[in-house]
Amino acid sequence: MDVCRLHEVNDTVSIEAGDGNRVQFTAETDGAYTPSVGDFSRLSKAGNGTFTWTQADMFIRVFDANGRQTSVSDPIGNTTTMTYDANGELLTVTDPVGKVTTFTYNDSSRFTSIADPFGRKTTFETDAHGDLTKITNPDGTARTFTYDAQHRMTQQTDAAGNQTQYTYNASNQITRVDRADGSNTLYNTETAQNLINNLPSGSATESNPLSLADRTAPSYTDGAGNTYTFATNPFGTRTSITDPMGRTTVMNRNGDDQVISLVTPSGNTVSYE
Repeated sequence: MDVCRLHEVNDTVSIEAGDGNRVQFTAETDGAYTPSVGDFSRLSKAGNGTFTWTQADMFIRVFDANGRQTSVSDPIGNTTTMTYDANGELLTVTDPVGKVTTFTYNDSSRFTSIADPFGRKTTFETDAHGDLTKITNPDGTARTFTYDAQHRMTQQTDAAGNQTQYTYNASNQITRVDRADGSNTLYNTETAQNLINNLPSGSATESNPLSLADRTAPSYTDGAGNTYTFATNPFGTRTSITDPMGRTTVMNRNGDDQVISLVTPSGNTVSYE
């Protein structure tokens, strides 16, 4: 169930859904509201400052004078209602048959728990910076989270104690995920391609041997006399590399011939996205 929020600024009214989608209306001199081009919903305002938004699919949402959604009704009249606390935070959601979901917050207005109509409560803990540090399920199991100085999550630990670790680049993008089972994901397809396409070169070889026309060659010897052997599929695409020490790396590819995972000589799988 999506709870929306209404914002009125001068002659513009915008309604934002929980997923970030937004619709916008412009107030006319006659009191009507004109939607954006391509939007077939309708908006009206009552004398007490409340708004009624009738969507194109005939769902009707009502907002109080503070822009908080207080109800939503489906096309056949089933209505879900919402209440708020003194700070404007969502307190309860009551479904059409009277079942209530309850939310709680701490003194800093941070979300601390949700209880379903059957009394099953999930709790949430945050640190002084507002970063989520723990989620405790109704059965008592919990998941914990840790962060670096930039408030980026660097590790999460599940109820069984399994840890997943996250690495970021300077742009705060995740570059690597390491899991408790030894598997990991690198968020850079080009990294895998470079690993496969750039073998050591020597004075007697091409600098990029895997780009040679004869891609089905079973082996390659660099200028230092080190020999690499290859396996290929029926289409001539390389599926494994064995280095001079006899260690084999297996490459798995997608339908576009891009490497999607490597199985290392130690048996670990590295996935690329």
